[in-house]
Amino acid sequence: MPKNNKEVLWQIHGREGTYSDQELIEMIKRGEVSPEDLLTNRDLKAWLPLKETIYAFYL
Repeated sequence: MPKNNKEVLWQIHGREGTYSDQELIEMIKRGEVSPEDLLTNRDLKAWLPLKETIYAFYL
């Protein structure tokens, strides 16, 4: 699936590749990402634990 330039792409520390918002949400729902996993994107200056992001809602 092609990703447009306006879409936020997330990186998960220790994993290859980037993930769209929807892909990240689906991974959280399936339990493939833990609250302690670190996330970043091109707009962030640091890695943040998932539990400290808006995506904690899906945990």
